[in-house]
Amino acid sequence: MGAFPEDYEIRVSKLVKLWIAEDLVESTATKTPEEVAEVCLEDLVKRNLVLVTKRKSNGRIKSCGLHDLLRDLCLMRSLEENFLLTFMGSFFLPEIFATQLRISISHSNILAHIDGSTIHTIICYSHSSVDSLEKFRKLRILDMLNTSVPAQVFELRDLRFLAFSYSDAILESTSNLENLQTLIIYPNDASILVHFPLEIWKMPRLRHLISPSVHPLPHLDGAMSPSENLQTLSLATNFECSERMLEMIPNVKKLGICYYEEKVDGDYHLENLQRLKKLEKLKIEICADFSRGQV
Repeated sequence: MGAFPEDYEIRVSKLVKLWIAEDLVESTATKTPEEVAEVCLEDLVKRNLVLVTKRKSNGRIKSCGLHDLLRDLCLMRSLEENFLLTFMGSFFLPEIFATQLRISISHSNILAHIDGSTIHTIICYSHSSVDSLEKFRKLRILDMLNTSVPAQVFELRDLRFLAFSYSDAILESTSNLENLQTLIIYPNDASILVHFPLEIWKMPRLRHLISPSVHPLPHLDGAMSPSENLQTLSLATNFECSERMLEMIPNVKKLGICYYEEKVDGDYHLENLQRLKKLEKLKIEICADFSRGQV
């Protein structure tokens, strides 16, 4: 939790995804890793180690934070144990990154000056771009949602968590990331429609797929197997809720759908949504055009 900036409001949904990608929590006979992580977080709250900033209508924690003194303790202990280096400055000595496993930084330009051979987690808070990820072959987590990254990112086969900004048609190789659990992509320009390769629906470990538009949806032929692990799908473009389509996502808990006005009269079989027995959150948008400028 020390990876987040001071006074930062930490979204629990993101924190849980990071914990799971780091193998800090595992599933049990009766609970998914996400459910186990929420139990752990509630325990930290009961011990007054974590502050709740917002709760959902069902009482579960939506966002949380750390007291400044406790955050300082997290930073000190994580540095002592070589667990995490949080660096929010701009002037540094490359040597301090030499043996780090995880880094949290405020400026992505730091990456060009460090040896990334040991690093498997990068969390970055800058609005910029990265030219090369050649040195970071061991990455399991790359959280750079406000940063454009090169197509090399799809060669990092150990990635479990990937969040970045999209500016070019570089998604063709997404399915190479066979260990990926979470994929979050937002375009730099709201007029860009994100196109995913159909092979993404065959990624066995994918649990969360999040983007302003998820398109195209899978071809429902006999060879397609259900995405058993998928829990979050948002926003699915012109999603047809046929029985066969919902069989493809039987364990989805959060579903976001975007329909465009010129097609909104189509029969999308929304009554079939009741078949999603684990659905907890449903969001439906009616959009004027692909830029989603009007909702």
